[in-house]
Amino acid sequence: MDAKRRIIYRGFRGIGWVCLLGGLLFSCRRPSGAEREGTVAVRVGESVLYKEDIEAQIPNGTLSNDSAHIADKIVKDWTLQQVMLKKAKENTAVSAAAFEKQIEAYKNSLILYDYQNRVLNQWLDTVVREEEIAAYYQQNMSQFYLKSNIVRVRFVKIRKDHRLAEKIKKEMFATPFTDENMLQLAKWCQQAAENYYLEDEQWLYFNDLLREVPIQTYNQENFLKNNRNIEISAEESVYYVTIVDFKVRDMVSPLNFETERIRQILLNHRRQVFLQKMQRDLMREAEENHWIKYE
Repeated sequence: MDAKRRIIYRGFRGIGWVCLLGGLLFSCRRPSGAEREGTVAVRVGESVLYKEDIEAQIPNGTLSNDSAHIADKIVKDWTLQQVMLKKAKENTAVSAAAFEKQIEAYKNSLILYDYQNRVLNQWLDTVVREEEIAAYYQQNMSQFYLKSNIVRVRFVKIRKDHRLAEKIKKEMFATPFTDENMLQLAKWCQQAAENYYLEDEQWLYFNDLLREVPIQTYNQENFLKNNRNIEISAEESVYYVTIVDFKVRDMVSPLNFETERIRQILLNHRRQVFLQKMQRDLMREAEENHWIKYE
């Protein structure tokens, strides 16, 4: 770091983490008219970065050496962006008036977005009953054909030489598999397993299972149709896998696999209906109060 920058960074004490450059552009640009009060760190054309704005991006308690590095990066990033912006402004084909219109439109969209969200958060009923979800599923079943294979599964990974390995295998592959088997299996897995999954009422994508268990197959559908209890050795560990149920692509997806998706569909529809009503009510209010004048 050169001597000039050392002077700029001397005695830095800070607060927040490095801000996004957009934030720096907003807070550090030279205002119209006279400059504000503060110690100038660097200028690019009419844009100014103040020492105080740099300090505000450094976490409390940061060591002086680390503060200097953070400050150095802020200055470099801000300066580079200002130089690029200066060159871009000099060579842009977009007029200042067009920019102002775009900025105004963006500002208005942010204000509207914030207002709508606050109204929705305050007044929208977000409770979706199970009966609503089931009804939508029944009426729109054609929307729920699977594009990937899914499974209900249990699996356990444990060291081959662990004293509980054979006992866990026996519980995993018990027929019929009872609540007592599950309780004993859960207890031993907590004690001994390297990895395990026992939520066998939940549907998972088969590909997600393959990321956890080294099953080798070139035809997933055939594998699922022909395997239930699976034992796989891998280096010093062994995997015990039970395929409880499965559905292959192009079959209708089960309701409990689609519940959250349907909930979001119903909520989105509810939001649209609510916003449309809000817009009608606002227009009615505007007309009653003579806010609108057509000329």
